[in-house]
Amino acid sequence: MSLSIKPQNEAQLDLLSVGECMIRLSPPGHGRIEFANTLEVWVGGGEFNVAYALARLGMRTGWASRMVDNPLGQLIINHARAVGMDTSEVAMVPYDGVGINDRVGLNFTEVGTGVRASVTMYDRGHAAAAHLKPGEIDWKRIFSERGVRWLHTGGIFTALSDDAAATCKEMLQAAHEAGTIVSYDLNFRSKLWTSERAQEVTKGLMQYVDCLIGNEEDFQKVLGFEVEGTDDNLSDLPVENYKRMVERVVEAYPNVQVVGTTLREVKSGLVNNWAAT
Repeated sequence: MSLSIKPQNEAQLDLLSVGECMIRLSPPGHGRIEFANTLEVWVGGGEFNVAYALARLGMRTGWASRMVDNPLGQLIINHARAVGMDTSEVAMVPYDGVGINDRVGLNFTEVGTGVRASVTMYDRGHAAAAHLKPGEIDWKRIFSERGVRWLHTGGIFTALSDDAAATCKEMLQAAHEAGTIVSYDLNFRSKLWTSERAQEVTKGLMQYVDCLIGNEEDFQKVLGFEVEGTDDNLSDLPVENYKRMVERVVEAYPNVQVVGTTLREVKSGLVNNWAAT
């Protein structure tokens, strides 16, 4: 399998990522939120982080989303611009003063240690990115006129709302028609949607995907593919069975040229073994 990526001179961006970017508030070290009197501020999002990391490596990357125009929104924009990311395709919307219409999503995270796992609490209702509607961003102009070599998005953005899901489909179709490579990270989040809804939406997007990313739970919850020989907790995963599951995914969606998978073994709240193929 191979990917036909546009030459650099035919595109303004090497990669465009699309999704919500949030502000993370964490107690220093391994502190507990309920006892904290200081919170550290971090910026990140599943799709945003890809463009940020590649910009750090010298690639021409951009991020598109819907963002409220207030100091928190500007914090995120400044964070992206600091590494050279293009933020010109972010739809900035007015702040209503209280966040009823649009706001920046927050997550409060405790970093685990030992037998205590990390804990994340979302506060992302009414997030601006969840209100991004079809037609609000001119995807055909971005992919056909500006030119983008690679588009990256995923299940976190798609899960935010029905509008986000519809926007994702519009965007993927425009990218596909313009010859842009599309990567999609399944990235199942049970706090955002059910497995049934994830499958209903995602199966309708798969025709546009060239590179698919996920772990065993993602493939099960989002696309309905089981790894034989595992229990309900997906423990003691047989690697060969995992490979056969991936083969079934490619058979079902022959347009998918590359599948990136991960295996994770949790040792403690702070120590994990990771593998990727």
